[in-house]
Amino acid sequence: MQHYPEEGKFEKSAYYYWYLYMQRVEGYGRDHPLWKDFGDVQMPFWDWWCAHGEDIFATGEKPGVEELVSDDDIQQARSEGAYVVRVDPDCTRDYLMFYFQDFLDEKGIRPTAGRRQHKDEVKFARYPFYQRPDVESLRMALEVWKLKQLKPKVSLYKIGSRLGLCPDQLLDGADDPDKTDKLNVMNATVSRYHRWANNLIDNVGKGEFPNNKEQKPAANTPPEAADK
Repeated sequence: MQHYPEEGKFEKSAYYYWYLYMQRVEGYGRDHPLWKDFGDVQMPFWDWWCAHGEDIFATGEKPGVEELVSDDDIQQARSEGAYVVRVDPDCTRDYLMFYFQDFLDEKGIRPTAGRRQHKDEVKFARYPFYQRPDVESLRMALEVWKLKQLKPKVSLYKIGSRLGLCPDQLLDGADDPDKTDKLNVMNATVSRYHRWANNLIDNVGKGEFPNNKEQKPAANTPPEAADK
């Protein structure tokens, strides 16, 4: 499954960043509405994942369709009653979908009320991704946020240069003729990542991830309450 964390390679998983952003949620603790599901996000990631992650994200469920890459996989699938089919990657998607539907009909696999539900269809993720995650953007936004938290007065340009953002916008000395333009681009890029990180933290505390959009106050919220 995509984004399933591999031990020792957590940083490649969007679920790992879900966990890291949850750690930054203000006021998160036993009284928080998400504590029952997410639990203690300060414990080591793999311990947290085994205790909570696999369950709330339903990553342990078998996929209905998967690629089999070895003879052992094929034999195992057949022993479990699965169908083994060949898919020609040179065919168009529409062509394959048309014949795959025929195959399902031929095998009696129809979306009818009378069809017995497979045990792995019963459970779905309680917390699906809000939108398709971009792991590198999640990582960079968090790095920007951490540096800004550590040194609030440091310039956006210094943060960007330290993290390797926009390498073509690095100043070529104090007299760089493009200094103003380069500073503007770097500052805008870092500012955008920092804004995203703040929004991601706010929204992950509501069970939405990755959601980098700013939450607007409800229409009936008094202005003074929205500013708090």
